[in-house]
Amino acid sequence: MPITARVEYNRLPRVRRSFPGAVNTIVHEQVLQTQTDVRTNILKYDYIDTGETFRSVEGDMTGEFSGEVTVGTDYAVFGNYGTRYQPARPFFSDAVVKAEAEYPDRFKKLESQL
Repeated sequence: MPITARVEYNRLPRVRRSFPGAVNTIVHEQVLQTQTDVRTNILKYDYIDTGETFRSVEGDMTGEFSGEVTVGTDYAVFGNYGTRYQPARPFFSDAVVKAEAEYPDRFKKLESQL
């Protein structure tokens, strides 16, 4: 079961209408940053055996104002959340929490220009 996080921009439609290129760039930057953070955390939590999970991390734009980061191995969810046999190594969850904290700040300057 792959793990996916979506990055979307739904706030303030005025900003989207006024600065569509800038909003697209900000969303894309966040997708790439989150993809990098997931990979960094895989190394931090020493969650590399074959390297398949590391190589399966993908960040893609799914629309003009949305994107997603996916870890494509079937067992990534067990590594991230743990099982009764192994502790959690929240390589994905930590990256999502970081993205949720960073994302609003990326728009503050743009919103102030309205």
